[in-house]
Formats: sequence, structure tokens, C-alpha cells
Amino acid sequence: QWERSDTEQGNRTISLVGAQRQWDLTKGVTFLLAGEEANLHAASGDTSRSSLAAGLSVLHPSGVKFSTRDEIRHETGALKREQYLTVNQVDVKLDPDFTLIGKYRYSLTRDLTHDTIEAKFDERSIGLAYRPVENDRFNALARYTRLLDQRPVSPGQTESTTGLSHVTSLEWSFQLNRSVEWVEKLAYNIKAEGSDSMPAVTTHTSLIITRFNLALGKVIDLGTEYRVLAQREANDQRAGWLTELMWKPSKFIRFGVGYNFTGFSDNEFSNNKYSVRGWFIRLQGKY
Repeated sequence: QWERSDTEQGNRTISLVGAQRQWDLTKGVTFLLAGEEANLHAASGDTSRSSLAAGLSVLHPSGVKFSTRDEIRHETGALKREQYLTVNQVDVKLDPDFTLIGKYRYSLTRDLTHDTIEAKFDERSIGLAYRPVENDRFNALARYTRLLDQRPVSPGQTESTTGLSHVTSLEWSFQLNRSVEWVEKLAYNIKAEGSDSMPAVTTHTSLIITRFNLALGKVIDLGTEYRVLAQREANDQRAGWLTELMWKPSKFIRFGVGYNFTGFSDNEFSNNKYSVRGWFIRLQGKY
């Protein structure tokens, strides 16, 4: 891959080469190995990056599914950096309708030049999904997530900030009839954020989204949703509408174009430090 871009900081080119191989070790077990080498040329200096990744996926006849992907990246340039990344998920079929889902993601970026930790990410999540086999009109997902996020030092700052979030969410969709689908999302985020020199500040934020999808034909849907975002400590509440026109080329894919009249995201983990108001496109898949 070769890429060239013009930015305010000047021209930048990226050249990349990589390889990937997957093996089916036995029935239900696959192993993946991948490597990548990239070079970035910019006015601020040249940077080279290399990465090596391995993945394992196991599907047991009992209904247990496990997958992991582990990666190490090395970067040399103005600074030397090393990054470790692991992504893990396990799904356990409790019965034909209920599935227990566990996720763990961890990332650590180390500044080798100054022997410091530049960034850290630790996400642990457990959820329960309800997807009835005989009647697919109602689907639901309840989830709890603990997220630790130490971000890199921003320009103009001397130290990084660390946030610890406890997020509980509930989502469901209910097919009221052949033409109308009701989708709901409720989320609550308790977050403590601070730095080495500043005490942590705790905030409580709630998000409510109510959406209705109306079938205009066999392949066209119109979605309208109302969002409410409330922050207790600031005694602040924002609300607004979103509308979306969707095309369903198949049973498992939905492509949408819409406009968000609100300034905040539907992501319960977002800091909402910038506005997301405006046009958007979305591609959804289901299985």
C-alpha cells in the first residue's frame, strides 16, 4: 500500500507491505499469523513501524467460542516506542436463547526513549444476550464494562490524564409489527478522571435513546430516534432528534444515510468533547 496526503504540517507519504496466513489446525480451531512493515516520510521527520500479530479462534461443539489476537508494534523515529495489544472474547451458550459474552482488551504504549508509559488501555466487559431462536421479534443485550484509559500527553500539557469508567447498558429491539420496529438504549456511566497532580473528579452521565424504524417497502426503511444525554454534576441535559434513510440489499446488511440534529454521540463511552451534528453514513450487519 502507498499513500500520499497534504496536511497543514506539509506533505506526507506512507509505504506499507504486509503478509498474513491462516491455518485450520483442526475442526473448529484456526490460527493466524500476520506481519507488517511501514515507513512514513513527513516534513517533521521519518518514522518506521513494524508489527507482528498472532490470533487463535476456537469453536467447541458445546457452544463455547473463544478468540484472541495479540500484537506487538515497534516504532522508530524522533522517539522509539513499543506497543502491546491483546483482544480476547469468549461466548458461552447457556441455552439456545441466552449467550454469556466476556471481552477483555488491553493495550500498553511505552516510550523507550524516555523509559515512560505513554498510554494504557484496559477494558473488561461481561454481557448477557437474549436472541430467541423460535421467535426473533425481541432481542436484548445487557452489559457491564470497566474501562481504564490513560491517554497520551496532549499538546500544551505536561502530564497525561487517566479515566476509570464503570458503564452499565441495556439495549433491545422489538418488532411491533411487520412495518414498525422499536429500538431502545439505556446507559449509565460513572467516571473518575484525574492526573498525578490533580485529584480525580467523578461524574455521573446517563444516555437514553428511543428509536422507531418504519418499513417503507421491502428494502427501504426510515428511522427516527430521540436522544437524551444528562450529566448530574453539571446539572446539564441535552436532547435532540436523528433521522436516517436505510437500504437493505440483503437480510443481513443495512446501509443508511442520515442527519444527526444533536451534538452528542450514541456511544456511552464518548467524552462528547466535540460536536457530531451533521450528515453521516452507516453500514450495519447482523448474523
